[in-house]
Amino acid sequence: MPGGSVLSAEKKAETEASKQIGPVLFVLGSPRSGTTLLSRILLYYFDYGMGPEGHWIVPFAKRLGRFGDLEEPQNLRRLVEAVLSEEMFKIVRERYERAHGWAMDVTPEMVLEALPERSYRGVVYAALLCLTKELRRSRVGNKNPGFTQDLDVLDRLFPTEAKYLCVVRDGRDVTLSMKEQPWGQNSWYANARFWAECCEKIERFRSRMPPERLLLVRYEDLLRDPEGSSRTIEEFLDHRLSDADRARLVEEITQGSRSRNFDKWRDRMKPYHHRLFESAAGKWLEYYAYERVNVTARSYPWERGFFMTLEYGRRAWGRVRTALGFPQTGKPTPTDRPGGL
Repeated sequence: MPGGSVLSAEKKAETEASKQIGPVLFVLGSPRSGTTLLSRILLYYFDYGMGPEGHWIVPFAKRLGRFGDLEEPQNLRRLVEAVLSEEMFKIVRERYERAHGWAMDVTPEMVLEALPERSYRGVVYAALLCLTKELRRSRVGNKNPGFTQDLDVLDRLFPTEAKYLCVVRDGRDVTLSMKEQPWGQNSWYANARFWAECCEKIERFRSRMPPERLLLVRYEDLLRDPEGSSRTIEEFLDHRLSDADRARLVEEITQGSRSRNFDKWRDRMKPYHHRLFESAAGKWLEYYAYERVNVTARSYPWERGFFMTLEYGRRAWGRVRTALGFPQTGKPTPTDRPGGL
């Protein structure tokens, strides 16, 4: 019947329109800078499907040639299956039922059904969208401190659809936390260099992004003034919290274990540490309005050579261990508390 054909065509058009690539939010910053806290806030209060860290997104973009023409169904499926075998989705399958109270999985069939286009960016968006639905949220997002190193890749994938929330934390507290991690840099100097590189990459990217697409949040401001920070994030994301939700968010942060998780460096750094750190990253402390202790800090060439040689050696040994098949350490952990920050 003609009328039935018209309705069928309209339904098909509506379905196809719903499968367009929509807005996606990326959360990033130096490791140990507060991206996990911000991710939880987005998950529990802003309706974002913030799952485990998407470590696979950039590496797959750099080796797409292995999968051939994605217009070919078999190549497309092979790519989707490879993506879903990554650690991010293993965490979802193996740990999220305990964390959230219901079983979750993202299958190749789900991704292929949600695919808005036969491209890598289509696969990325569909995979994140499927995880968003499994988390019973409606807004697509992902956090990964590693995004900081390859922001241009994300921008090429989503030149108009992506927004970015960048978290900055005092690099000295970042260093204290990094030194406790099995994968963190060991010396104050190497950590300062790494933090400064992250700051530089964020600011270089920020300089060419319109303010409606990138927001920078200081971790300390989030802890000291959660209500003001929340309102800034609400405006940026165009998502207004109810007064009750905002009050609950403020209470969770101010009463939670992280409420005083800043300025730890004041009691734990020695003059020698200040000199090494500020010689490499002092200008970034000033840039983000953090207090400096040694404004004339200098490091000696032999110190720089010694600490960076140790750091490069540590990284090389890590690559050797990986090549030999030794188990990796310092794996990122999932959001394992379904309620609370």
